Amino acid sequence: MPVVLVGQSYWTGLKDWMVKVMLGVENNIHEKDLNLFKITDRPSEVVSYINDYYGESKAELEPNYQL
Repeated sequence: MPVVLVGQSYWTGLKDWMVKVMLGVENNIHEKDLNLFKITDRPSEVVSYINDYYGESKAELEPNYQL
């Protein structure tokens, strides 16, 4: 599932902390895990990231409730 964090000035501090503390000090996250989300300010990147995910994985969108 794509995770997009919109607002680089807001979210970059969190990513920096994850790299410095979670990866560097505590070693409780894998470096590849940092690629599980994208930080951007551009709406076009948000759309591309989500479209690329669903295009590559062939994941189907379906409701999470029963009719």
